[in-house]
Amino acid sequence: MENQEKKDYLEILNELDKIIKNEVFKTEEEKRLIEDLKTVIEKDRKNKISEYIINNNERIEELYRAVNEKLKYYIEGEGRFDNYSNRNKRIIDNLNGVKAHLTSFLKRESAPDYTEENLLIDDCLNYISEKPYKSPLFIDEYFAVNYLDFRTNKRYRINKQLVDRISDEIKEDNVVEDLEKGMKIQDDIYLYQKIVDKCNSSLAFKELVNNNSNLILEFNKTVNEIDKVIEEKTSDLYLGLKERVTSNDETINKIESNSLRRIINKNRLETLYNEKEILLKRKKELQELESELVELHISLGKINALLKEKNLTDLITRCDLKSLLFAGEDKIAITSNLKKFNSKEDIDNFFKYVEEQLKINQEILNNLLKEEKEFNETANDKAKELINTDALEAYYLSKLNTKKRNNIDPRLIIFILKTISVLNNTKVKNMNVEKSEYKELKKYNDSIISEKIVSLEDEYLDALGYYKRRR
Repeated sequence: MENQEKKDYLEILNELDKIIKNEVFKTEEEKRLIEDLKTVIEKDRKNKISEYIINNNERIEELYRAVNEKLKYYIEGEGRFDNYSNRNKRIIDNLNGVKAHLTSFLKRESAPDYTEENLLIDDCLNYISEKPYKSPLFIDEYFAVNYLDFRTNKRYRINKQLVDRISDEIKEDNVVEDLEKGMKIQDDIYLYQKIVDKCNSSLAFKELVNNNSNLILEFNKTVNEIDKVIEEKTSDLYLGLKERVTSNDETINKIESNSLRRIINKNRLETLYNEKEILLKRKKELQELESELVELHISLGKINALLKEKNLTDLITRCDLKSLLFAGEDKIAITSNLKKFNSKEDIDNFFKYVEEQLKINQEILNNLLKEEKEFNETANDKAKELINTDALEAYYLSKLNTKKRNNIDPRLIIFILKTISVLNNTKVKNMNVEKSEYKELKKYNDSIISEKIVSLEDEYLDALGYYKRRR
């Protein structure tokens, strides 16, 4: 495991050296990201070496050991029999205070700072995201997830498996560009083939529709009239008509049943009789509408029988189903237009339009098929393999083309994320630390530790009741 960790670390550094020496990524945006990555690598090395130095400092270990021994003496050893119990308690509290201050110092000084790393990951995720400031998804996986660590300011945990997988897929030149081009060709072929098929499907009914145009127009006319009568019949004009007639009759009968009421409600009675006349008229109109509706349905039944004879029933059923499932306009499908024909001119214009669309879209489709053939002859083999074997993977990889959007090669983004992932998983002992690098950092950290240790040693002596030594 350690050998693999060391191998991964060295490989990633060697790859970075090659990228820099060969100037693989040349845009200003790419150069800036590489400089930011170098800063993160350097900071990571310093963090880990400093942490090792601090945690293995002899003076710190000695002070820890001394404090723990004295605590044990006063809690468990002979010191606990001392008659001055309050004094013992004060010493124990003070020693625990020294220990707490030492622990706090170690945590503060050895805690790594991930500010540069967080900012670099932010940039990378924004560059490969189609929408700004939205964490990008690859199929159902995130490139990085928020990482809550109360000890540090680290904000991300990189999805190493996903980044490694993508890195292997796009490591060759032009893979992403070819995937984007190839997927667009595939999508366009699918789109225009669908239009051509729809045109041919509609034109397959041309002869049948033209030979039975009168019957179709009569069917549409009858259906439209039925819809019109139903709309009129269900209008507010006839709403609750039966109840209104009954109420009107009951009120008139009640007033007419008493001569005094008739005299008192003379004007109202006149109004009620006028209302009754209107209601009876509407009742008659409604009966006529209902009779008309019955006659239209009888006519429609006869037409449907003729449609069945002419093998048009299935097409009509498909038209009804299409109207239920799809509300949008479709100028090419016969199933979306058959019931809109109100004249022979409508029928002629429809088929003329479909024939024009077939010609236009077939030409586009033919050009796309030629383009696909040329693509298969010149494109990257890896891109072609992915398009043919894993269309979903190819689609998501094609969306990584940040070169077009941000002037940054997507391979650099994935390389940076992979590098940070390797850094996060590499211990200091597997980093090939040079002696000169170690000595320089040790000198710096020892000076910080020495100053703090002097202060803590004085605090330790104070805790035991000794005089402070002279400095």
